[in-house]
Amino acid sequence: MKRIFCLTIILLMGYTFCFAQSTGFGMGIVLGEPTGLNFKLWLGGPSALDLGLAWAFFEPNTNTLQVYADYLFHFLDLFKLPANAGRLVLYFGAGGRILVFNTEGNLPLSLGVRIPVGLTYFIPNVPMDVFLEIVPIMALLPATAFQASAGLGVRFFFQ
Repeated sequence: MKRIFCLTIILLMGYTFCFAQSTGFGMGIVLGEPTGLNFKLWLGGPSALDLGLAWAFFEPNTNTLQVYADYLFHFLDLFKLPANAGRLVLYFGAGGRILVFNTEGNLPLSLGVRIPVGLTYFIPNVPMDVFLEIVPIMALLPATAFQASAGLGVRFFFQ
């Protein structure tokens, strides 16, 4: 896992001379609950797909893999910053997640609905963004429960 993470960082550093962040494909990391890899694919205009492959740490003594996918809508012109200060964007969306637990030889699954809300800061003249999000979650299987996650992340964009 450490080798994959290091290779990902090296590859991302090689693409620092790309185009605007509101187009193309971005790859990076998110720290929080969950912690792992994050991917963003702009679909055009204010719409994007946000995908993640991460580890969730909320259950002690378990290895929990989380896979999630969200459709995001961005309010691109909501915040006005000075011309060379970058761009701050509010977003919200809806999606789903799958948790795969590995406890005592069992492999139970958990399914849930995610409603991410966050802020993205596009760094000027660099194909990179920094984001902070809060995600209310309604777990559906194996039992219904309200949960939440949050994360701080960074992504580099490829054109």
